[in-house]
Amino acid sequence: MLKFLNANKGLVFISGGNLGGALITGVFWLILATIQNPEEYGHTNYIISVSSLASAVALLGLNTTLTRFLAKGDNNVLVQANQIALLSGIAMALFTGVILGWLAAIFVVTMTFWMMSAYSLLGKKRYKEYSVVNMVARGLQLVLSFLFYLLLGIPGIIIA
Repeated sequence: MLKFLNANKGLVFISGGNLGGALITGVFWLILATIQNPEEYGHTNYIISVSSLASAVALLGLNTTLTRFLAKGDNNVLVQANQIALLSGIAMALFTGVILGWLAAIFVVTMTFWMMSAYSLLGKKRYKEYSVVNMVARGLQLVLSFLFYLLLGIPGIIIA
């Protein structure tokens, strides 16, 4: 088993980072469900879900393209993919902003770039850094969401 883990460190780091991030996110939603009434929880979930979907659409599959080309050592695609992601992220942000407001629009753009950054780390085979960044980001999301929620309500969660 130890030989397998040593031979597949990248897999271990990626899996650990994804599992840790998912657990922290799960805890986030469980705690959120206990401190919000059902209407607030549904509204928060709706805004974040629609905005997350919009940011996934804004990627246009460039996240996996970026990972593939960076893994092969082709760094030229990085700038071009990020420029296209910026334009499509802005377009989806405008669309989402009209429906859900300016906070959702900001969420779309920042989430798009967060995902491009994460996939960039994977493409550059910086698996340990990906794992740490993923878990730290989710941990900060958890803490900041609750602090901002106490100060601003539902918009605080979206900002965080």
